[in-house]
Amino acid sequence: YNSLQVVYNQQLQKGLMIKSAYTWSKNLGVNSGEGAGGSGPRNPNNWRADYSPISGSVPQVWATSVIWQPLDGHNFSRPLKLVAGGWQIGGISSLQSGSPLTLYSGVDNSLTGIGQDTPDIVGSYKISNSSRADKLAHWFNPAAFVQNAPGTFGMLRPNSLNNPGYINFDINLQKNFAITERINLEVRSSLYNAFNHTNLNGPGNTLTSANFGVISSFSNPRVVEFGSRLSF
Repeated sequence: YNSLQVVYNQQLQKGLMIKSAYTWSKNLGVNSGEGAGGSGPRNPNNWRADYSPISGSVPQVWATSVIWQPLDGHNFSRPLKLVAGGWQIGGISSLQSGSPLTLYSGVDNSLTGIGQDTPDIVGSYKISNSSRADKLAHWFNPAAFVQNAPGTFGMLRPNSLNNPGYINFDINLQKNFAITERINLEVRSSLYNAFNHTNLNGPGNTLTSANFGVISSFSNPRVVEFGSRLSF
């Protein structure tokens, strides 16, 4: 595992706090079903055949959180404080590149019973300058892959491709009421995926499937939540 990590934390004036972290990494290893009941590598005589990006690793991640209390520190009279004081705006942004994607042949041509055979490559699987509709229909070029030859495990290494990236912004608006010294009321509204950005799920990854290379689902749309909490 190798990475570049940058972290920025700043407490600014007038109740503004920013935290931001960026990671650029590469995580490599042998992908195999290990542990109790695990199948091990596809080819027990050649572990290096499964040496590739580790499942679940994300090469680039940038997360930022912001909390702003616009009227923090102001001295208000008690009636005005109930209206103007206690406001807080917060947000979290998450931007990620796509996680690794493994393609499967869908046929046990290796005759091992493991079911982890991958296709052979006969062309370029990359698609450039395509429209959004084309990307949904063909996240990669399906014609670039064919069934692995009988008695082989497949030319394509695990996690050789990438799933779509991820972009999300959550926003929170909150009002705190100091009813007494011991009793506080918090009223808030939270927007998850506030800008209703469409994040694509992974494409079909089995060569024998009719949906091979097709993206047919998306992540959650915008969700709005209202809540309150009484502390005493």
